[in-house]
Amino acid sequence: MVHLTWGIINLFFFFSWIYLAIKFLSGNRSFFKKHSKLYTLILIFGFISFVSGRSENDEADAEPITKPTSLNFAKTNKTLTYEIDLTLVRDKNTGMIIQDKSQSNLQGFVIGLGWKHLSVAEKEKEVELTGFLSWKILGLTLYSQTKSFQIPKEEIKTIE
Repeated sequence: MVHLTWGIINLFFFFSWIYLAIKFLSGNRSFFKKHSKLYTLILIFGFISFVSGRSENDEADAEPITKPTSLNFAKTNKTLTYEIDLTLVRDKNTGMIIQDKSQSNLQGFVIGLGWKHLSVAEKEKEVELTGFLSWKILGLTLYSQTKSFQIPKEEIKTIE
């Protein structure tokens, strides 16, 4: 429920910023005279968050996999608003997880949230997924926290 509220707050900030930007760009300066410092700060904050957004070049190009592999898929942390999809890449010969090729992604209503995959650890009856969950306003990170999820091996699907 907290994630849903956070997403709604982010939508409110986004639409407020759009409204203020349209008012400013349309030449309606009388709208800003009453609280000019507050509105200017909001416009600058929104502009900086859009300009400093992530580019496609932020992700490093990965080398192709040259050895035989198998893929495993799982979903974890299924909530009202989002879930995390995990893709495990395993070496077919040894059965070990290839850490730098495995990944996880945040799916669903994720406005104001970000996920960065950190690691996957295989235990006896489960796989532990670890990453950073970021809380954002207009794209700028306010808070990041480490999250770990245990996925039972029965929930992991294999594709050869």
